[in-house]
Amino acid sequence: MVDLNGDGHDDIISGSYWPGTIYVFDGTGKGEYAKGRALTDASGRELNPGPEWESEDEPQMQSLASVPFAYDYDADGDFDLISGNIEGGVILIENVGTAHAPKFSADRVRIQANGADLMVNMGDSGPVVADWDTDGKPDLIVGAGDGSVTWFRNTGSRTVPVYAEGVELIDAMPMEGDGSNYMLEPGQQPDRAGTRTKVCVTDYNRDGLIDLLVGDVRYQSRPEPDLTDEQIELRDRLQARLDELNAAIGALYEAEAAKANAEGNVNAPIRIEPDDERVADLYGEMGELSDQLAPLQAGMDIHGWVWYYQRKPADNDVSPKTAQVGMGAGG
Repeated sequence: MVDLNGDGHDDIISGSYWPGTIYVFDGTGKGEYAKGRALTDASGRELNPGPEWESEDEPQMQSLASVPFAYDYDADGDFDLISGNIEGGVILIENVGTAHAPKFSADRVRIQANGADLMVNMGDSGPVVADWDTDGKPDLIVGAGDGSVTWFRNTGSRTVPVYAEGVELIDAMPMEGDGSNYMLEPGQQPDRAGTRTKVCVTDYNRDGLIDLLVGDVRYQSRPEPDLTDEQIELRDRLQARLDELNAAIGALYEAEAAKANAEGNVNAPIRIEPDDERVADLYGEMGELSDQLAPLQAGMDIHGWVWYYQRKPADNDVSPKTAQVGMGAGG
């Protein structure tokens, strides 16, 4: 959340999974926000961390699962964007406009660490900027698909960052055997942050040291229920209707793709807004059906927790060699 256009109101900047477009919800005052709109770059293309797609069927992996963070990277007085993506890199998109009229470069620059492209394990990078070692130079802290959080120290300067090799602040989720431990059993509570970690750096307990708030994704199995004949009939009826709705929405996307191809826009990702009158009711009904269907069949639930990791320095020394991150309770 930043005042992206300098009008005195904080705006919300959000990434997306597919095709990775970055959106802004403009603040209008009093805690209210306008409908989200896609940001564009200087070439007029919708903004995401990757290059232009070859076609709708050939996505650029660098663009997917965007996780933007607004920061004045080059210290020129306006907000630039850095973004994570599904492949695990961190991409810089420079604001070549001004603080009041942002205009984002058509170029995408891969940020490097230790002389090579910065990449985190299992993709799904989530970068933020913070001065972790309190040396006055902003560092990078990046969440990852494997559940780790890694600190990349800035050994350069405020205006020309140079990042060292990463140091894990939170280790990855341990994988046991086939990785089945990634899945929680029914009723099981997690004891640590899960996968796809996303980070907020803040002095949560106001002790003068910055801590970590870490969001995650965790899966939990849902066993096959013991159903009556009436419940089985209801389950099958709900599933059939859900299949019909999915087919109807798929047909709309195919029609939009055919229209784009006819107009010569073969590289444009196809998107239908959820509030489009053609799909709004369909999506609404799908949500209701999915809620009714879930307790009637085996499956998997997806949860997201927020974890508090308190920074605990040894003898008040906040250097990275002695500072530890101790896990607090998940929320």
